[in-house]
Amino acid sequence: MSNVEKPFILAIDDNKEICDLVEKYLSGEDYRIKTLQDVKGIIEVAKSLKPDLILLDVIMPSMSGYEICIKLKCLPETKNIPIVFMTVLDEEQDKAKAFALGATGYIAKPFKKEDLLKEVGKFLNIQKKWEKYQEIKEEKGSEAEKHPKAQHSFLEFKKYISSKFKLDEHKTKELKILTHDEIYSFLTIIGLSENEAAKLISEYLGVSYYAFIDPEEIALGKLPTLFSKKNFIIAVSDNSGKLKFILSNPFDTDIMNSLSYFAGTDKVEISIASKETINTFFRMNMDLDTGFEKAISYEDTKIFKNKDIAEELAKDTILGNVNSKDSEKSSVKYITNQILYTAINEGASDIRIEPVKNKIKVRFNVKGELKDFFDLKWETGIMVISRLKAVSDMNINEFKKPQEGTIEILIAKKTYKFKVSTKSVPEGESMVIQIRTAPAGGQGEPPTSETVQ
Repeated sequence: MSNVEKPFILAIDDNKEICDLVEKYLSGEDYRIKTLQDVKGIIEVAKSLKPDLILLDVIMPSMSGYEICIKLKCLPETKNIPIVFMTVLDEEQDKAKAFALGATGYIAKPFKKEDLLKEVGKFLNIQKKWEKYQEIKEEKGSEAEKHPKAQHSFLEFKKYISSKFKLDEHKTKELKILTHDEIYSFLTIIGLSENEAAKLISEYLGVSYYAFIDPEEIALGKLPTLFSKKNFIIAVSDNSGKLKFILSNPFDTDIMNSLSYFAGTDKVEISIASKETINTFFRMNMDLDTGFEKAISYEDTKIFKNKDIAEELAKDTILGNVNSKDSEKSSVKYITNQILYTAINEGASDIRIEPVKNKIKVRFNVKGELKDFFDLKWETGIMVISRLKAVSDMNINEFKKPQEGTIEILIAKKTYKFKVSTKSVPEGESMVIQIRTAPAGGQGEPPTSETVQ
C-alpha cells in the first residue's frame, strides 16, 4: 500500500512512553503516524495535517482532551475528523460526554498491539461508512428512495390524529397537506406539548417513549455526532448489546433510510423522545469546565437558601465521600436535572427514590398511582441522593436519622418548590420529594440553564 493510501493517524499524549508505543504499533502496519506530546498549536496542526483519525489523551496539563475535542469540532476543517479518547484503565470513560462533544469512542491504556490495531481499524471503518453514505446521498440527490414504512406510517398517523381529536374541517384540510417535519408544530397548535406529542407518536407506533435518556446506555461510534445533533437521534444499547435509535421524528423518510444504512438492516428498532429531551441530553453532557456552550449558569437562574452550597455545586465540586471520577461517569448533574424536570412534566405530585437490591428505583406519584420511571445503577443513585441532600441543606454524611429540607428552583421562568425528606431503610437510604407548587396542569418547561447544579 502506498503512503498516499495509508490512513494518517495523529496521536496526542503528554506521556512520551504512550506516544512511542502508539508510533511503534501503528507505523509497522498500514498506517502513517504522527505523535505529539505538547498540545500547543495542536489546533493549527490538525487543520494543516487533516488526519484520518485523532487519538487524544483526556488528562493533560495545559488543556484537557475534552477541550481540544470541542475546539476541533467547532472548525469546518476538522469537525468531521473522528476523535478517540485515550484513558488509563482506572479513569472514567464518560460515554455521554464523549458523544455530546463529538468523539467516536475510547481506547483504554495501557493497550496491547492487537487491541490498538483492532480499535483503530474499527473507528476508521465507521468513518469510511459515513463518508460512503454521504457519497450515496449526493449521487442520488432528490431521486433517493423514500422509506416506504415511514411514509405509510405517517399517512396512517394523520388519519389517527383526525379521528382521535375530532378535528374541524379547517384543521382536517391542514392535516391532509401536512409534511412530516410539520407534525410537532401541528400537534402543538391543537393543544399538545412537545413531550405529549412525542408520547402520542410512541403510543401510536407501539414503541417505547423516553422522557429521560440514560447516559450509560449510549452506544458510541454508531452515528456521527453532528448527524445525531442535526436530526435529533441518539444510538443506545441495552445490557445485551442490542442496538436501538432514540429519535423525535420516525416519519422522516431520509432519517429512517439513514438509520437502516447504519444499522445494516431495514428492521431498525426505534424509540421516541421529544427534540427537547434529546437537546437537553446534549446540553447537559457538554464539558462544563471549558466555558464552551455552558449548559448551566448559577447567577441568574438559581434560588437556593444556601448560596455557598449552590455555588460549590455550580463549580462541579463533588461533596462528601463521592469520587469525582465516578460522578463524571454517571453524569449525575444531568440525571438529577432530568428526574426533577420529568416529574414536573409528567404532572407528578411526588418523587420516590428507593434502593432495591443492587439498583436505585425512581418512581413518580401521578394522580395517586405510583409509576416506575428510571432504574439507576447503585452508585449513580447514591450520588443523585447526595446531590439532592446537598441542595436541600441536609447533612450529606447523615444516613441513619431522618432529615427534611427544601429546594426552590427557577425552571424556565417558573418557580417550583420541593419538600425533600430522607429516611433509613434496610437496603440503605430512601428519599421522597414532594412537589409542593407547580403550574396548572402540571406541565413544566424543559430545563435550559435553569436546573439544579
